[in-house]
Amino acid sequence: MNSADISILFVEDDKDIRDEISAFLQSSIFKNVHVAKNGHEGLLKYQEHKPDIILTDLTMPFMSGLEMSKKIKEIDEKIPILLITSHFEKEVTEAAVDIGIDGYLFKPLSLQRVEKILQKYIERILFARKSEN
Repeated sequence: MNSADISILFVEDDKDIRDEISAFLQSSIFKNVHVAKNGHEGLLKYQEHKPDIILTDLTMPFMSGLEMSKKIKEIDEKIPILLITSHFEKEVTEAAVDIGIDGYLFKPLSLQRVEKILQKYIERILFARKSEN
């Protein structure tokens, strides 16, 4: 079992960032990359595909990454959700902690940092799956 067995949902409203990161995720780390352009679409894709990890932007139209994450954590509190943001805000951080957000990435995104952080969660998921068997 390897990272090709892990799926990710990437939610980002900026088309250029969405295209760059999703291409990177698919070519470098994951076989199954599900992509959404806002929180509402992300929630629907989560319900349809049940990915293993979620990487989401914070500020998006229709439904924020935080709102989407709260709804997803109500369904599955164990799913790792990583929040992408441009800046640190105390209120948002406190709300994210209350929801159970697992980590933060700050824009501008470094592909190297994205890979390093995601690898940590991939290892945890693979270990948990191995322990279940």
